[in-house]
Amino acid sequence: MRYRPEYDKKLIGRNLRRCRQAKNLSVEQVREYLCIGSIQAIYKWEEGKSYPQTDTMFALMELYEIGLQELIYKETEEVSKEAETLYEIDTRFAKNGTCTEQEKEGKMRRLLWYNVDRHYTRPNGHKLTIIAK
Repeated sequence: MRYRPEYDKKLIGRNLRRCRQAKNLSVEQVREYLCIGSIQAIYKWEEGKSYPQTDTMFALMELYEIGLQELIYKETEEVSKEAETLYEIDTRFAKNGTCTEQEKEGKMRRLLWYNVDRHYTRPNGHKLTIIAK
């Protein structure tokens, strides 16, 4: 059975606020651009209490000049940088003989599942639980 991943409202909200602030836009300016009646909806999105409708989400992505991946997975970049750093460290240790390839693979697998676990939940609300060796 396939499941639909649930996205983190708080993360999307933080990303919406970060993008708005990066463009030096006020909530009122965003409200005017979207042609919505009240700024309360924007505050709810940025606080992670609700999602914008699909057409509104696309309008926000256009306004902020970002893609869907950046809006939904922004923290992934931080994890990716961490992964690159760990990979470099592990590669250096493997060359010096202090870390076997199997140990390095295990570390990378754990980091991958750590990243997946941060962004996906099952339909019943439970986080994915995968234990790497």
